Amino acid sequence: MKKLIATTALVSIAAMSAAHAETKISGSLGLSYLAHSYDPASGTSEKSFDGFGRESQINISNSGTLSNGMKYAAGFSWEADGGESIGGASTGENTYIDFINGNTTISVSADHVDNLNANTTNLVGFGYLQAANGKYTTGTGYVGGNYSLSLVQKVGGTNITLSAIPHVNSNLAANDTHDAQNNDTASVYSGASATSAVIKGDLGIPGVAALIGRDTLAKDGTTNKIERTQLAVAYTTGKFKIAVEDIEYDTKTASTSVDNKSIGVAYAVSDAVTIGLTYGEAETKSSSVTEETTMIAVGYNLGAVSVQAQYKTVDNLGASAGVDGQEVGIYLGTKF
Repeated sequence: MKKLIATTALVSIAAMSAAHAETKISGSLGLSYLAHSYDPASGTSEKSFDGFGRESQINISNSGTLSNGMKYAAGFSWEADGGESIGGASTGENTYIDFINGNTTISVSADHVDNLNANTTNLVGFGYLQAANGKYTTGTGYVGGNYSLSLVQKVGGTNITLSAIPHVNSNLAANDTHDAQNNDTASVYSGASATSAVIKGDLGIPGVAALIGRDTLAKDGTTNKIERTQLAVAYTTGKFKIAVEDIEYDTKTASTSVDNKSIGVAYAVSDAVTIGLTYGEAETKSSSVTEETTMIAVGYNLGAVSVQAQYKTVDNLGASAGVDGQEVGIYLGTKF
């Protein structure tokens, strides 16, 4: 009888804890197929590849109220791409503990707060605007792939996010007590620091969605100072949407510094079908050749499953004159 009472008490405590702090488990799965081909140079045979892609993710999140009355939110994700197993998955995906006081949030996190990990003019298709081996800058920002300390201030429908990244190390972290320093030093503690400032939201204008920011990688012994500045604005009216994007990626080296510009439009044919068209240009400081990317995409909402299909052509791939390529892809996505 005592054992039964004790068990009942434990169940009651667990129920009270669950009521106080809401825990959620969710996930997503994406399967894609891509066929890509390009002619590397005049007189050289065409190169091509095709195959399937996968991204699967499990999310665990918790939120509630602290003893001092502040709100909090915490969580982490397991993401497995391609041939990865959950055991070998990326564990820096959406990892966070947030302390929330009204419209102000302090976040210790990786891949969680607003960042520049986006190409915003691909309104209907999937993935980044950059073609395989292309020059158009992908949406990789330093906050998106590294652990950071961030301050987020919400102003109406806009977030202002300031982040400090101690080491740019591609989602790596030591264990919590740092007792494996000899093994972790090279991969975790090395690398330049970075800062990020991002404004994301409607800017107080109905129909507007803006992404404005700058990431700066500080110079260290092996890396030049790198600055990535992004200005992107989208506007939606009725069934029509238009977006423009300008990304300056400055590595202080002419051959790798890239100026990127793109524009995208989308139209909702019905509640289930949307079509989109995107055009982008990329130029390096060392070349007068402009890489041009054009993409048409169709999205089909089946309720539980979404389907995206796109066809992409690239002229002067990699800022090399006369090198042209094309890609066709389809993506199936679902959430649970």
